[in-house]
Amino acid sequence: MIRICTLVLALCAPVLPVSADVLVVDPAGGAGIYTQIQAAVDAAQEGDVVLVRGGVYSSFAVETKSLSVIGATNGSVTVQGGVRVRASLAGGTVLLANLTATGIPDTGSASYGLWCSDNQAFVRVEHCSFTGASSVGFFSNAYDGWAGAHVSLSPYVSLVDTRFVGGGGHAGSSPAIGFSGPGLEASSASVSLYDCTLRGGAGEDNGLGSPDAGHGGDGCRASGSTLYFSGCVLEGGDGGVGWPQFALGFALGGNGGDGIDLGNSLARVQGSSTTGGTGGIGDPQGWSDGLDGLARRGVATQFVDLVQPAVHAALPTPVPEGTNPRLQIHGQPGAHAYLLMESTPAFTLATQALGMRLVANSQPSPMLFLGDIPASGTLITRIRQSALPAQVLSRTIYTQVLLEDASGARVYGPTGSMLVLDSMF
Repeated sequence: MIRICTLVLALCAPVLPVSADVLVVDPAGGAGIYTQIQAAVDAAQEGDVVLVRGGVYSSFAVETKSLSVIGATNGSVTVQGGVRVRASLAGGTVLLANLTATGIPDTGSASYGLWCSDNQAFVRVEHCSFTGASSVGFFSNAYDGWAGAHVSLSPYVSLVDTRFVGGGGHAGSSPAIGFSGPGLEASSASVSLYDCTLRGGAGEDNGLGSPDAGHGGDGCRASGSTLYFSGCVLEGGDGGVGWPQFALGFALGGNGGDGIDLGNSLARVQGSSTTGGTGGIGDPQGWSDGLDGLARRGVATQFVDLVQPAVHAALPTPVPEGTNPRLQIHGQPGAHAYLLMESTPAFTLATQALGMRLVANSQPSPMLFLGDIPASGTLITRIRQSALPAQVLSRTIYTQVLLEDASGARVYGPTGSMLVLDSMF
């Protein structure tokens, strides 16, 4: 049986609500409403919230400022072109939630579903989907697809409940065969991932003028980076098929992508699966088939496997004031479940628990006891929200789930940025 309880979320010191102005984006327009996300981002002040109603929008970029760009939960927000976060300053926070974006080929950083580079701020991405652009090839020329997300020179990136898919690469002719993009491409970055799916793009089948098939992309490809995976799925893309009718008796099948490919990087892996893509069939079949991808590529010491089960949680945002948002947690039956609450995020490997500490650790740190995980493994609780004070349009509280078993061992679960909105929105 699923246990349901109701709690009151006390917003008292030291958890002071982070309040901000709210700018609304809606393709239908209206008084004081923006029709494109970029216009609202440009007009926003430091720390504001851009609330995006359902619709289709152009690519946008958040640069050198703290900002929350949140899709409303009652509509689908689709971005045609990549979302870019660049040069955000230390001490700030950029939050993206409830967005779906697909890159456009040959548009620079907008070719990626998400481009995140040169950031010293905390970057948090929750409940999103990012797909890299597929290349547009010409005859036998090989072109690579783009990554679902590119993260570089950014040491505090937290990804939660988000899907990353690489774009397809154009086939080509050996030795110049196109590679599909990885789900996530990390370079000189530190990234934590909870409940995420990362898939490399599938290799393109060969076609007229392109005798050989394309290679599948990696689920995750990293160089000079540190990664933490909890409850994630990483899959390499399948290689394309070398159809015989498009070749003079010979066509190579594409290689499958790796589940994860680490170059000078370290990955901690908790309750996550890694699978290589299947090599494509070639002609003649057998000795010209593509190679299967590896589940993991890299030396064994680059992977730290953690035996404790991952904690899964669904943390909602945004939520209307005065409502009771539902929090659902999956974990080991019998474990005590807590919710940490802070006014600022953090990014550090935990020392007295397993996982990443992704909310600040003030003293005393407010922590709600939610109940014990029942035999079903699923606990549902509702958090009662009080009304916002007069003249306050929003508040944000950074939360993270923590489970404690009978032995006292603690495991961190996913984070959630609880944005509470005035009823006028």
